[in-house]
Amino acid sequence: MAKRTLTVNLHITGARETIRAFGNLGKDANNELRAASLTLSRTLAARIQLAARREGGAAGLLARTVKARRDRVPVVVAGGSTRVGRHRTAAGRILFAAEFGANGRYGWYGRPRYRESDGRQFKPHSGQEGYWFFPTARAYQPEIDAEYNDTVDDLLRRWAA
Repeated sequence: MAKRTLTVNLHITGARETIRAFGNLGKDANNELRAASLTLSRTLAARIQLAARREGGAAGLLARTVKARRDRVPVVVAGGSTRVGRHRTAAGRILFAAEFGANGRYGWYGRPRYRESDGRQFKPHSGQEGYWFFPTARAYQPEIDAEYNDTVDDLLRRWAA
C-alpha cells in the first residue's frame, strides 16, 4: 500500500530568496536554518495534534501521526502507514475522510463507527476547508511566518559577517 499523507508547506514571505541566500552560505548555515525551521514545525505540529484530539473520532486517532519534518522551511505531515484504532487501519486510509469529511461510509475501514447524533461514520464533506489539520495551519501561519523571518534575519546577520 502506498503511503498517504497530508503535508502542509506554509507560505513564508521571501522563502525562495532565503533558500537561495543560504545556498551560498554553506552546509553549516543550512543546518542551522533546518534546526530553526524544525523548532517552528514542532510548535505547529503540537497545535495540530491538539486540534485533532479536540476533534475526536477518527481525527483523534490520527493525532499521533502528526509530525514535524526537518527542512529549510517549516513542514508538518500527518497520516502514513502507521496503524491506528482497534481495527489497526493504516492512518492514510482514513486521513482524508477525517480531515475533509465524507458523504458515505468507508467500507474498508472495518466495522462502521457511527456517530450517535446523525448516524455518520465521518463528518459531512467540507470541500477544501478541512476540519482540523489545514484550519489550524492557516490560523497559525502568520505567527510562524513572522517567527521564521526573524530567525532567518538573525542567522543571515551572523553568517554573513
